[in-house]
Amino acid sequence: MKFTKMHGCGNDYIYFDNTDGQITCPESLAINFVSRHYGIGGDGIVLIEKSEVADAKMRIFNQDGSEGMMAGNAIRCVAKYLHETGMVKGDTMKIETGSGVKDVTVFSFGGVVSSASVDLGVAELNGKEIPSVWEGEQIVDEPMEIDGYRIRPATVVILEQDALSAKLRLSIHEGRNRQIRKMCEQCGLEVRRLKRVAVGDLPLDPRLKSGTRRDLTAEERNNERPDQ
Repeated sequence: MKFTKMHGCGNDYIYFDNTDGQITCPESLAINFVSRHYGIGGDGIVLIEKSEVADAKMRIFNQDGSEGMMAGNAIRCVAKYLHETGMVKGDTMKIETGSGVKDVTVFSFGGVVSSASVDLGVAELNGKEIPSVWEGEQIVDEPMEIDGYRIRPATVVILEQDALSAKLRLSIHEGRNRQIRKMCEQCGLEVRRLKRVAVGDLPLDPRLKSGTRRDLTAEERNNERPDQ
């Protein structure tokens, strides 16, 4: 099975030319191929297929096998592939995605595409269409109430919920929202700041028994605490 590995801004996918329709179970391919230790490695897989409404069709599958709607970096790589293989002539093309047909322009020299731009349209801000818990037509900087406090968190992920309360983890951008952090801690919520980390600082896959990096010891894990 032939594939092409490409990335846009580090967002890497495994691309398959499926214009012949031979790939019928892309979900399993995504799950098995995206592992960076046991497979090809990538953020997902992308199928390039024929389209009845555009020059080509792009289908994208996440690491868990679920199908996504669209990805800006992936569609630019698809355009590069279509142009360099001669599947689409010219520097402009239309590519069908799960969120509609997108216009893409490639910039090339000597037949090699060095960059591409895509018209992604206008951002969706309608609460119901996002979707979100808010129902306004334009959801921007919307507050939420937790235990009587009105806050504007950067990111909220619901970890567990019962009849009385929801335990929330709030990821708050570093250097901001200290007052929010204090209020959340008073409510018994776990708060962590978002940080950029080097690849070497990421936890080691526990299935790997050897390598240049080691896993954290039990003592090191116990000493880990959210940033103050």
